[in-house]
Amino acid sequence: MLCRPLLCLLILLLASCGSLRPAAPAAAPTLTELLRADWQQLAQRHMADDRRQELIARYNGRLLQLLREEGAAHAPEAAPYEELYPAADVELQRLSERVCSPGLGVPMVGVLPAEPLREGELARTQGMVRQLTAVLSFDAAGSPRLRLLPRREQGDIRIGPLRYGLASDDSAPMELYWSLTHPAKDRLLGLLRPQNMRVATGLSSMEGYDARKIPLILTHGLASSAETFAELVNRLQADPVVREHYQCWFFNYPTGVSWVETAVSYRRALAELRHKVDPKHRNPRWNKMVLLGHSMGGLITQYSQCEQPWLLLRNSGSFNPQRLEPLMNARYIDRPLPKAAAEPFRTRFYFRPVAAGMVIYLATPHRGAPLATYRLSELLTRLVQLPQNLVEEALRLLTLQDGMLLMEPQRLTDWFTSVSQLSPESYSIRGLQGLALRRAPTHSVIGNRGSDAPLPETSDGIVPYWSSHLPIGSESIVPCGHSVQDDPATARILTDILRRYAAPTSAAPAGRARPR
Repeated sequence: MLCRPLLCLLILLLASCGSLRPAAPAAAPTLTELLRADWQQLAQRHMADDRRQELIARYNGRLLQLLREEGAAHAPEAAPYEELYPAADVELQRLSERVCSPGLGVPMVGVLPAEPLREGELARTQGMVRQLTAVLSFDAAGSPRLRLLPRREQGDIRIGPLRYGLASDDSAPMELYWSLTHPAKDRLLGLLRPQNMRVATGLSSMEGYDARKIPLILTHGLASSAETFAELVNRLQADPVVREHYQCWFFNYPTGVSWVETAVSYRRALAELRHKVDPKHRNPRWNKMVLLGHSMGGLITQYSQCEQPWLLLRNSGSFNPQRLEPLMNARYIDRPLPKAAAEPFRTRFYFRPVAAGMVIYLATPHRGAPLATYRLSELLTRLVQLPQNLVEEALRLLTLQDGMLLMEPQRLTDWFTSVSQLSPESYSIRGLQGLALRRAPTHSVIGNRGSDAPLPETSDGIVPYWSSHLPIGSESIVPCGHSVQDDPATARILTDILRRYAAPTSAAPAGRARPR
């Protein structure tokens, strides 16, 4: 039997051996717990700026990791969206620059169910993507809530006594928008088979209509699509004042049809959009609407600004002047022409100008493009298959030759093809010269391919300066080719113009909210 002292010593040794075992490791905090700690620290008033920025970056990084692991479909605001993507995961392919604004949260892109334009519908007020910012907030009890805040509706968020501006990525939604709508594939189709693009003709915006912003209507040119403005709009959105005060709307159309014909759809689309979103015409921002047209899109824009558009027919050379003269009257805007069969003329040549607050022309051939007269262009004209309704329209007009005005019916089909009506000798280009335009601030951006020749002899490679120049408004020369909309200098020029134009509606430049 062990003596009592020895027994006590043995018990102590056993106890000490047990205490040397390593304690079980504590469970690592989850991302949600780490984010909760960050959120609580962000509510503190007194903190150095660099420490606060470091904390915001850490919170954003952890939230992005959480979203990549678990997704955002469980957020209460996720219901309307088919897909949700972190903006950082959207690879830029069409755009060359990523426009971001620093702040709290993770920029996201929400994809809505597609609502393509239906035939006969010329304006879509609901966009396909939404610019969002994801924030994981915590209530007083520490319970988390994932929120998806629309960029257009909320610019900051409160944490305790402080407000933080939300982070945003303006380029990712735009990149996704172009990939979803595929406008580039319609370029050649719209030129050679315009009938197949009738359901794609109309106005649309990346996001739904925003009544707080001035509509900026962008119209593309020949063998092009709305996507031609991708780089320009991306750069314009980088400016906080432009982003705050303007909403871009794209007019897409089949470019094989003459610009006089397309202008009918253009005016109708603008009227339809206004009727949908502002039926009582009470929104003053519509009075400041900006029209911007590139190349042939500028001709569509210009013609829709003419105060006496019926005078376009005077220099056509296809009509009997004696029978034409009585029709050159404004009263036919609101009343039918004497000959009922001539009513197709009314939609094209008798209308009130679009009430624009400002007009911008990019590389627009106001006096035509000589390339349109070349042999290749003539071949291209023959390849264009006009929509059936325009063919029937031409046939109806041909039947008027004995009883009304036509002197050269064999050339009438040229009226309906775009390439023919870009020639300096076309009836529409000749008729456009000298027509009075509605008074509005006007700006022209003209390309110069680097020639050392005197300015009147220069060209952008497609349109010569003498055709792009207007005797009214301001003018800027950019050292580039015909695609002036892709040049960064053009974006800088237009940003300055749009900032100054928005100044009366803005007491101070828009900026990012900061913690206070």
